[in-house]
Amino acid sequence: EKTVLLFGNEHAGVSEEAKALADQRVIIPMHGFVESFNISVAAAMALKHAADAREKALGKRGDLNAEDQAILRAVYYTKHLGDARARDILKSLLERDSKGGGGSGKLEPSQAGSGQGASL
Repeated sequence: EKTVLLFGNEHAGVSEEAKALADQRVIIPMHGFVESFNISVAAAMALKHAADAREKALGKRGDLNAEDQAILRAVYYTKHLGDARARDILKSLLERDSKGGGGSGKLEPSQAGSGQGASL
């Protein structure tokens, strides 16, 4: 089931239309003299809570299948390491996976060149 979290600013909040469409409204309690959290802090707290609840319900953090993980990994490498280096790394990973090597799921710094490591 998909979820949308909508955050409003301190002055105007969210629109009346958005409030009418909402299944639930949430207020993060405050203690002390501060009247509200910065929106980025409120969003971070809400997303952390949602991720923890999802992990508890599913028993794992993510829900991508192996093919979708490989696609996402390819996009990441291409964006951050450049086409040629990404091709080399992906070829190596595909060869390892086809041999049943699996692996740790981590890109070692020596593989990324110039000391850049990336978690998968």
